[in-house]
Amino acid sequence: MTDHGAGAGVDASADDGADANHGAPLGVVLAGGESRRFGSPKALASVDGVTLWERAAGMLGALGLPVLVLLRPELLEAATSARATGGDPAPFHLGTDSRSGRGPLGGIETGLIEARERGRSAILVLACDLVRVGPSILEALLASPPPEGGVRAFAAPGPWGVEPLCAVWSTATLPAVEDALDSGRGSPGALLAELPVDRLALPREIATTDREFVFRSANRPEELAELRGPGRSGSGGPPDAPEPPGAPTPGGVPTHGEPNR
Repeated sequence: MTDHGAGAGVDASADDGADANHGAPLGVVLAGGESRRFGSPKALASVDGVTLWERAAGMLGALGLPVLVLLRPELLEAATSARATGGDPAPFHLGTDSRSGRGPLGGIETGLIEARERGRSAILVLACDLVRVGPSILEALLASPPPEGGVRAFAAPGPWGVEPLCAVWSTATLPAVEDALDSGRGSPGALLAELPVDRLALPREIATTDREFVFRSANRPEELAELRGPGRSGSGGPPDAPEPPGAPTPGGVPTHGEPNR
C-alpha cells in the first residue's frame, strides 16, 4: 500500500481480496483521536469484549467493503498484534492519518486519498465512538451513491444539519477537504455547508429511544456505559432495535460533536 507521509500509511500485510469489488466504497474507521476526555485510548475501549475500532471495522466489512482503520501511531503495533493472535480473517488495513493531529477531517482526507489510489469513487466513514450506529444505518447510506463532489449523510439537528462522521464522501470532495485543512479549517460539519449533500432521514425501524442517541459519541467512559448499558433511557435493545408499534417519530437526533478523537 502507498505511504501517505512520514509516520503515516497503511498496513500492507492485510489481504487485498475484498478490493476485487471496485464498485463499493472504501470503508474508513476513524479511530485516531487523542481521546483527551476519555482518559485512555478510546479506540481500544471495548463493548461486549470487542474494541471500538474492531466493532466499527467489522460492521463495514460485513457489508462487503474493504476497510481502512486509522489509528494513532502508537496503537498500530498493539492493534496489529491483536489481529495476528486473534486469527481475524477480515481484510482490514491499519494505518494512520496523513496529517497527524488534524482531527476527523484529517482522517477523512487520508481515506479519500486511499480510495482514489484504489480507483474507488467514495468512502463510507464511521467514527469508532458512534456505538449506537448499526447495520441499517450503514445500509441506508449505501443504497445510492453520494452526489458528485458531495456527501450522503443523515439529517440531524445542530449547526450543520447533518452527521458528517457516519456518511459517504465522494472522492471528488478531496480538493475541498485538502483546501480546508490547508487553510486551518478542521470541521467536517462546517465543510458540508460548502458541498452538495444528500440528506437522509433515519430508517423507521430504529427504535424511538435510539433516535435520540444514534449519533451521540462516547467521549468519556461513563458515556460509553450509558450508550451501551441495558438501562439507558429505558431501552435495553441493541443498535437498530425494531421500533415499537405505534411509536411516534421524533423530529431528529443530536448531531455529533466532533470531539478530539
